[in-house]
Amino acid sequence: MKAPKLYYLDRDEFNRPDKYGNPMNWFDHMSPRLLVIVDILRFQWTTYKGREARIIISPHPKAIGRQMGKGKLSDHNIDHWGEVNGIDIFPEFLSGVKDVEAFRDFAVLATATAIGFYPHWKPQAGFHIACRPDREPGDPAIWGFIGRPQRQVSFNQALEAYA
Repeated sequence: MKAPKLYYLDRDEFNRPDKYGNPMNWFDHMSPRLLVIVDILRFQWTTYKGREARIIISPHPKAIGRQMGKGKLSDHNIDHWGEVNGIDIFPEFLSGVKDVEAFRDFAVLATATAIGFYPHWKPQAGFHIACRPDREPGDPAIWGFIGRPQRQVSFNQALEAYA
C-alpha cells in the first residue's frame, strides 16, 4: 500500500535496526493509518505548545517495529500484524498533568486506538501510540506504566506518578 501524504513526518525518522541489528527503515512497514495519526499529533502538539515543540520518535531500537514472531500481540510486532501498528514517542516540552491530559486528548481526536503514558521513560516522559485493529476510534485502550522495572497501571496512576 502506498504511504499517505504526510506533512510533518519524514521517512528518515524511521531508521532503526532489525532484530539482527542490521540497519532498516521501518517507514514502508508502518500502518498508513498510524502514520497519519502521528502526523496529525505533530500538528496538534506544535499548535498547542508552539512551533519549537515537536514530537520525537523514541531513539530506542524497539520504539518502532519489532520482529517477535506471529504469536506476540505487541502493537509493534510486524510478524503478527503484517505492519507496525504502534510507535513510542516523546512530545517536547511536556510539562505537567495538564500537558499530558492534552496530549491524550489530541491522540483520541487523531483516532489513536491505544494510548499508553510512560512517565519514567528516559530521557523524558513519553507515549505509546497505536492503531489497534480490534478497537474503534473514540474508544481507545488507555493505560500507563510506571517505575523501574515497569509495571502497568491505570492512566490516572501514571499521571499521579508524573505530577
